[in-house]
Amino acid sequence: MSTPDRHCIYMTTSLTTLPDDLPAPLDDGAAAHLDGMHLPALALPRTDRGTTDLATLRGLQVIYIYPMTGRPDAPLPDGWDAIPGARGCTPQSCAFRDHHAELATLGAGVFGLSSQRSDYQQEAAARLHLPFPLLSDDSLQLKAALRLPTFTAAGMQLYRRLTLITEDARIVKVFYPVFPPDRNAADVLAWLKEHTMKPRATALALAACAATALAADAATRMLTPCPDSPNCVSTQSDSAAKMAPIPFSGDAAAAQARLKQVILAQPRATITREEPGFIAAEFRSRIFRFVDAAEFAIDAGASVIHYRSGARTGYSDFGVNRSRMEALAKGFAEAK
Repeated sequence: MSTPDRHCIYMTTSLTTLPDDLPAPLDDGAAAHLDGMHLPALALPRTDRGTTDLATLRGLQVIYIYPMTGRPDAPLPDGWDAIPGARGCTPQSCAFRDHHAELATLGAGVFGLSSQRSDYQQEAAARLHLPFPLLSDDSLQLKAALRLPTFTAAGMQLYRRLTLITEDARIVKVFYPVFPPDRNAADVLAWLKEHTMKPRATALALAACAATALAADAATRMLTPCPDSPNCVSTQSDSAAKMAPIPFSGDAAAAQARLKQVILAQPRATITREEPGFIAAEFRSRIFRFVDAAEFAIDAGASVIHYRSGARTGYSDFGVNRSRMEALAKGFAEAK
């Protein structure tokens, strides 16, 4: 790990060191709802003068959200040190800078995010020589979209400090509260090492249980009902989860073979069970291996394919399963 360089050292002590009696923030539950949520379609200015649409972020990303960085030429707001969780944005940013190469080795990108204007952030990014961009959300759009916690100081509404780890724009880990802030980057690195370097036993156990459930339901050719939560679609549902079945012409066996081909053409798709007239499949996310389970029943009499696809974890899938089934239906129609 590299050591802090002169760009952090030459600044005033008040910005780079944390007082011994700094008050620790308490977990008020304000971030408990974030796990499993998807980042919104929100384009934010970045300090390298581009923009980033949060919903399009792929792979692993670390987004540390902070109140505000101080500047050597301006005092901090009155009473700043007494606000739990406010102090320490510069040490936190320097720590993510110093761990940046290690995080990149694990395949993780890094963004800082605050409610300061982009020109204010550009000064800090240049002065601290940050190798990653800072995102500006000066109108607090992300607060509205994800219900993020904030506080007010010196007439400014600022984000409370929290850090998100996302995979393909889905939140898979939340650090909140963050304390001390200069240790946050090391904590993130340790979590990523643990969760990207060994299998997730819990996910495997859930997969085994779900496979058993699929086998029990398949005998009746009635697909597993969707739950009330908005993370599932089905052609046999009467609710908002309902989708249209896939029509086919000709032999049912040929339609099943074509369907299998289209399923396996999807990213990280596997067939978990197949028998005449029925296919069960899984679709896994790229890194953390989150599983969506799908079932397909070929109705030879009606010349249609019924299906059900749903997430095994999380409350909402933000339309992922619906989009996947629409893509499968299109692929089936185009396949020869």
